[in-house]
Amino acid sequence: GTYCAVVALVTWQALRGQPLIHPDGVTLTAAALVLAATAAGTYAALRPATAPLSSPSVEKELVS
Repeated sequence: GTYCAVVALVTWQALRGQPLIHPDGVTLTAAALVLAATAAGTYAALRPATAPLSSPSVEKELVS
């Protein structure tokens, strides 16, 4: 997803006639949004899974 977003951003920048190394504020804002979305997606993918609060095996052991 990130690769596609960066390619789209660079293509959009080229179609607007912006130089690659001197983007305007709108392009920088779009790049920041791509970066934020990438960071959020990476965090969501790498965060540890939360264990359920009560699993049936734990309750079974407590009852026995």
